[in-house]
Amino acid sequence: MWDINSCTGKWKIALASSMYMLGFLIGCIFLADLSDRYGRSKLLLVSNICMVVIGVIASFSVNFWMLAIMRLLLGIFTAGARNAGFVYVCEIIKERSAAGMLHGVTYSIGGVAVTAIAHLFPHWRHFQLACALCYILYIPYYWIMEESPRWLLSQGRTEEALAYFKKSARINKVEFPENLHVYLEYQPKVEGNALSLFKTPNLRHKSLVVCTLWFSVSIVFFGMTFNAGNLAGNIFTNNYLLQASGILEFFGIWYIRLGRRLAISSAFLIACLVSAVIPIFATYGMQAGVITMSMVGKLFIETNFEMIYVVTAELYPTTARVTALGLGSSIARAGGALSPYLILSDDVWKSLPYVIFGVIALAAGLVATLLPETMNKELPDSLHQVETENLVNHVLCRVKQTTEKESEEEKTMETVAV
Repeated sequence: MWDINSCTGKWKIALASSMYMLGFLIGCIFLADLSDRYGRSKLLLVSNICMVVIGVIASFSVNFWMLAIMRLLLGIFTAGARNAGFVYVCEIIKERSAAGMLHGVTYSIGGVAVTAIAHLFPHWRHFQLACALCYILYIPYYWIMEESPRWLLSQGRTEEALAYFKKSARINKVEFPENLHVYLEYQPKVEGNALSLFKTPNLRHKSLVVCTLWFSVSIVFFGMTFNAGNLAGNIFTNNYLLQASGILEFFGIWYIRLGRRLAISSAFLIACLVSAVIPIFATYGMQAGVITMSMVGKLFIETNFEMIYVVTAELYPTTARVTALGLGSSIARAGGALSPYLILSDDVWKSLPYVIFGVIALAAGLVATLLPETMNKELPDSLHQVETENLVNHVLCRVKQTTEKESEEEKTMETVAV
């Protein structure tokens, strides 16, 4: 009987994790466009049904390669569900930062639940089956949740969007503006694909910065998560502590209000500092310090993951929002696929993975300073609007500088004349 739990199967565990990340990458690329074209709720329904079916099949895998392929497929549909769900929340809730941070808190609660399932079902087959059956809970959402009104508008389905707004106004007991339909008639439709995010200078600059941050945060986050098995002590206790630390992520609701750019950059730098301290504690055998710093590092990097989700949703328009998140998430999964192999560097030096994570976090913290600030700004509705806004701001800035320069020259001439 084949086994992935033995010491000789260490490479299989790393490969199984990488296959899931690779699947997530593929799903982010191909399913994101489907969400923008066919709707958030439809993709959520299809993705959750597929995760149940594939997850059950995976638990009955007859060999390692069958399991690896099933994990690849699971990653594909997990990407579809997660990205469509996150964008849906951002499009219907006014407090986007709070929604993004609470999304991270629920992710951590799920991590605690998964650890508990692993504790109850230590054999991987039973564990896989139990996790797969959990997705059944999400299937009824399709009949409970309304389609995103922003998406409906981007498709020209104005009447359906109006019906949603009228229902919301009635539930919230607010007056419905009668002339709203006039504004809604002029909403843009879905624009292009991932390549369209690199067509113009401003979009290209934003996309390169965002992709760098996604790649970096993923390597550090998944690296710290997967490395829990290498920490001293009980593996379940360590996982409970690391996952539970993410529940404190609700503090990110206030942290992100420092400004998106400052919050993301500083969180990366804190993760870098933590990664530098952990090897020192490990050298002196201070295992409590190692666990504590690992919890702090995971808290900040997980918070950063959610903040990058929020910023990506705020930077790009309704017509390409899931596509942008899909691009970012796909780049992130490339980092996630690499992280299990970086952890294997502990064969060279036990603390080497943390040194690598620290260097990556430092570089990402510096790159984050190039982000445009999106706090308290309206979500854009078209790629043209994003590009034009930046051009207008640039022109206004140049006009202001020219005016100030001319004013200073006039004052100088007056002084000379006197």
